[in-house]
Amino acid sequence: MSNIKNKPNITDDYVVNVRRAAIEHRGKWAAAFYEEAKAEGIDLEPIMRRAIRKVGLKAGEKGEERFRRQGSQCGNLRKVFYRQGSVRYV
Repeated sequence: MSNIKNKPNITDDYVVNVRRAAIEHRGKWAAAFYEEAKAEGIDLEPIMRRAIRKVGLKAGEKGEERFRRQGSQCGNLRKVFYRQGSVRYV
């Protein structure tokens, strides 16, 4: 497994920092479950990959549905997937 160096570009925005902390905290829980299972001889890797795939596919379906409702023109992509408040441009 590679060692990821993730350096944030936005460090002075309260909302961004709160969201980042929440994601990091969830990641720590997931890693703790994985490490505990591994210590017990349980291979969670395939289970976690299936779960991640299911969640991703479900999220993609919702996005696709919104995209279809608003029309399938590329110009609508930003309206559908990058709603105000959900993304901060750097």
